[in-house]
Amino acid sequence: MEALIIGVITGLVYGIVALGLVIVYKGSRVINFAHAQIATLATFACWAFLTDPDPKVPGLFVPHGLPWPVAALIGVAVGAGTGIIIEATVIRRLFHAPRLIVLVATIGVGQLVALVTYLIWLRDERAGGSRIFPSPLQTSFRVGNLVVTGPFIAAAIVVPLVGLGLAAFFKLTRLGIAIRAASDNSDAARLLGVSVRRVSMITWGLGAALAAVAGILIAPIYNGLSVDLLTTGLLIRALAAALLGGLTSLPGALVGGLVVGVGESLLVHYTRIGGVVEAVLFGIILVVLLVRPGGLFGTAEVDAGRDAFVPSVRSLPAWIRRRAVVGVPRLVFGYAVLALGLLLPLALKPSGNFTYSLMLLYAVLGISLNILMGLSGQISLGHFAFLGVGAFMGAKLVTDVHMSYGLAFLIAGVAGGAVAFLIGLPALRIRGLHLAVATLAFAVACQAYLFRQNYFGSRRGISFPRPKVFGFDLDNPSGREFAYATFALFALALFMAANIQRRRSGRALLAVRENETSAAVLGVSVRGYKLLAFTISGIVAAWAGVFYGMLISPVQFETFPALKSIDIVAMVIIGGLGSLPGAVLGAIYVVGIPRMFPDSAIAPLLSTGFGLLLVLMIRPGGLWKLLTGLRDGYVWSLTVEDRAFKGPLSHLVPTDVPEAARLESLFAPDADAVEEPVGPAAD
Repeated sequence: MEALIIGVITGLVYGIVALGLVIVYKGSRVINFAHAQIATLATFACWAFLTDPDPKVPGLFVPHGLPWPVAALIGVAVGAGTGIIIEATVIRRLFHAPRLIVLVATIGVGQLVALVTYLIWLRDERAGGSRIFPSPLQTSFRVGNLVVTGPFIAAAIVVPLVGLGLAAFFKLTRLGIAIRAASDNSDAARLLGVSVRRVSMITWGLGAALAAVAGILIAPIYNGLSVDLLTTGLLIRALAAALLGGLTSLPGALVGGLVVGVGESLLVHYTRIGGVVEAVLFGIILVVLLVRPGGLFGTAEVDAGRDAFVPSVRSLPAWIRRRAVVGVPRLVFGYAVLALGLLLPLALKPSGNFTYSLMLLYAVLGISLNILMGLSGQISLGHFAFLGVGAFMGAKLVTDVHMSYGLAFLIAGVAGGAVAFLIGLPALRIRGLHLAVATLAFAVACQAYLFRQNYFGSRRGISFPRPKVFGFDLDNPSGREFAYATFALFALALFMAANIQRRRSGRALLAVRENETSAAVLGVSVRGYKLLAFTISGIVAAWAGVFYGMLISPVQFETFPALKSIDIVAMVIIGGLGSLPGAVLGAIYVVGIPRMFPDSAIAPLLSTGFGLLLVLMIRPGGLWKLLTGLRDGYVWSLTVEDRAFKGPLSHLVPTDVPEAARLESLFAPDADAVEEPVGPAAD
């Protein structure tokens, strides 16, 4: 009985968070992955107005601030204002972008909101002390052995009132009816004079306000405030509730929240197994998406948007690349990079070689994610979990089974590919936003449950010593030998990915990415190639995991947080999604910047969230697109002088076609398909 009461009240709060997600989805058709960070910011704002620092005890905050209702209203206003600012600065700029791009943008927004929270409340030394969140009601009553305290009573009162208020708003007010009309059919609503963009702004503000309400209600229930309280765990519970009830149904969100809350309370009460809730939530999300994508009360939507959001990087035609004035600089640049990669470990100290090895492993992980996202257009927010599978499997086989390192490396890759294959099976039926949610839930389940089990190493972790290979001691304190071994793995992954791109399988994956229906008409096995992309990506990620496990030994479940998967997605987009050099550039940016400023807690956030938003809004092709822009300028200078074709290579430009087409012939999206000109334009 006690567990049921706690579950119902907690479920009501989860329902409020889910309501915010549903309202944002109805207004802009995107799942807001910054929802938990907005709740954190608003809850900290409320706490700041509720408490004052204790002058007698440094680091202790005591209730001496504004009255609870006033502070709560300020917190809700901060949440709503944050949502409106996000919509006006980011969402509106990406209004016509594919929904997956907007989803990825909300990831960057969430990291920036977390940065703001840190700068205001967490960087001061006092923030490390006790942050007690005062109770809204100073009353309680007993039900059996359970004492229902003020925070639970407040949640039981506030949530139904908020639900009734929202129901009245959407059914009785003109603005609420306009929001419903725009969410059901934006084109028809626009014809009736409804401003779809205004609706988007209002729903973002309202959804963020509900996230603030939930955070302010949760904090006193747990008698304290911390960043960990309102992060990925809360987001996954809200997503499970929203999907269970239906992403388009407001009553369904509350019902889904109740189901999740009661189920969580009963599981904790009767099983007392750490992480089992997250594992069950992953199962719920997967089953709902596969069996009833519209949830219990919502309607299933056909995602007509294009899953692939890879900007095309224009390549030079082969007949241009073969010219010495273009080909020689490319070769010189390539060999210079190779020489730098081979000589750098000799000049670095042990700490530098550690960073160098880590950067290469992130690049390998980026290459594996590029195979999945760049080639086949399928999004994964759980890729760091595949790295964990490889690390745990390799460590277990070497340490407990005493298997040779070579065989353990191969088997770990097979295990990673098998897990990725199983995760890829649902991708045959779900896609886009739903696939992103499912893969993130998988990463959370791995961190919270799977990696804590005995067959993976449990809480104690498992050691992973480095071997001797052909007389080279990879455990040398200098780190050079291990750095070279990591470079060899990087070269292998790069060769595999480049080989896939050049062959028939690569062209088939690109066809699936661009248009699944057209690919199927041309005889491409869409399901088979989707699974192939997941499997190969999982194998490469698991291989990186084996080396990662040796680098950070012992291997523990804390080493593979779910949020790292989001950082990997940010990394490949910053570097240049769809390009292999982009994975390397992204790894240098994401790993290098935090290492350059090791004492700064801001640098990791700036190297992911800020960089991700900057790329999506200003330079969608990433760092690699920026470098190819320099290349384009160089080739332009060889062919064009004073806006006329008078450069050293001007004779290569066809003369019997309009000027615009002549320029495009130099930078064709599919360069190798452009043949060398013949006749008067030939060399």
